[in-house]
Amino acid sequence: MGDMIGGLAYDQLYAEHMYIWSITSLNNAFRPYGMEIFDAEHNDFHGGCMRYYLCKKSAHGKTRRLLDAIAKETALGLGDSDTYNRFRDACEDSRLRLRSQISRLRSEGKRIVGYGATAKSATIINFCGLTVDDIEFISDTTPAKQHKFTPGAHIPVKPHEEFVRDYPDYAVLFAWNHFSEINAKEPEFREHGGKWIIPIGPIDIL
Repeated sequence: MGDMIGGLAYDQLYAEHMYIWSITSLNNAFRPYGMEIFDAEHNDFHGGCMRYYLCKKSAHGKTRRLLDAIAKETALGLGDSDTYNRFRDACEDSRLRLRSQISRLRSEGKRIVGYGATAKSATIINFCGLTVDDIEFISDTTPAKQHKFTPGAHIPVKPHEEFVRDYPDYAVLFAWNHFSEINAKEPEFREHGGKWIIPIGPIDIL
């Protein structure tokens, strides 16, 4: 929860992620069964997530790592409803920024495609109301996704070969949490003047 709120990563909310947990909320879920969290390990997978260690109540002492994580969540205000109201407002602002950026680029005659037909891309596309008029297609290397369409918006998903055959001016990087690896393997895109649009948060163009 802290990573999603802090990074404005609303795209983490989709069918596979029906629940986004904080330490407090998960402890509340397990308390009726006589269990509690005694340790928590942060990692960077999927834009930031936690591995929780549970035990029967009082079977283990709470680790320093857990106490530090709880303190961080408290500082982020994860127990305060105003935090979620601000998160909602920030998500709506991010949506407006992305739509405005894409609209401006399209009015300048720029070609924009998507990169990575991720599950969370459907959240961004539908929340922001993006269509084929905004994003020409989405490039993806997974054969099972190719020649299909995104849910709701019906943006075509094409093989990566289509991306490299005729590089666009901009690519919306839906797999933004893998920016370093993807950017490293697409030097020719950058050499052709291509730029990445990071669709989450302040909407960066890199």
